[in-house]
Amino acid sequence: MPIEIQVAFLPCHLESAQIASVDVAVVIDTFRFTTTAATALAAGAECVATTDSVESARAAAAQDASWLLCGERHCKPIDGFAMGNSPLEYTAKRVSGRKLLFTTTNGTRAVTAANGAPQVWLASLVNRHAACRAIGDLRESGVDPNVMIICAGTDGMVATEDVLAAGAIIDSVSMQEPKTVARGDSAHLALAAWQRFDQKSDKQQLALQDVLKLAAGGANLIKQGYASDVTFCSKLDSINAVPISQGKNLAEHIFTL
Repeated sequence: MPIEIQVAFLPCHLESAQIASVDVAVVIDTFRFTTTAATALAAGAECVATTDSVESARAAAAQDASWLLCGERHCKPIDGFAMGNSPLEYTAKRVSGRKLLFTTTNGTRAVTAANGAPQVWLASLVNRHAACRAIGDLRESGVDPNVMIICAGTDGMVATEDVLAAGAIIDSVSMQEPKTVARGDSAHLALAAWQRFDQKSDKQQLALQDVLKLAAGGANLIKQGYASDVTFCSKLDSINAVPISQGKNLAEHIFTL
């Protein structure tokens, strides 16, 4: 049986029946939550948890002071939270051994859209290869995985960086596992977008970082003073870690490596 990969360009494109039928939901929020979560766990954080609202995050921290509140609203750090959503903040010195609770504008809401999947993973460009290897590991364990990639988008709009990351994952899995099927128009479009970019990069045209600077999300981060985040989030395969949350119908997910 082939590995089947579907793509939802936005969480609102999903139906609960689709999530219930997959083996793994892979959430992508390249700018910046899934990049930051992978960075934090690779730096030694004990776990990364998600919740949709600022109020629920504060309530959780009030009940358990061990949670370190993290996140943003519209790129800006949240008042009273310990950390924002820049991956550059998440050094071993600051987060090693800590429990991190995130709420973000787009990424953590995309995680909620994955409720009902047996496993939820977090991926982006920085851990593309690690995510592909994890899919291959499922195949080796005897599972022919049905994978749904959920792109977070930006404020309800499709995000270039998430589509490219989805295409990059499909492309890499296809090279490792020839029996891979990109199912549906969105998956084919994501793959075509990545392959078109990849061919251009071989001709030394636009580098990935330059492409993402032109995207709406990248331009907005630069405008808000986070140009270094765009550079960091563009580093393909720079992190060898895949945050994974296991269990069905979780209102709040807890990710570990």
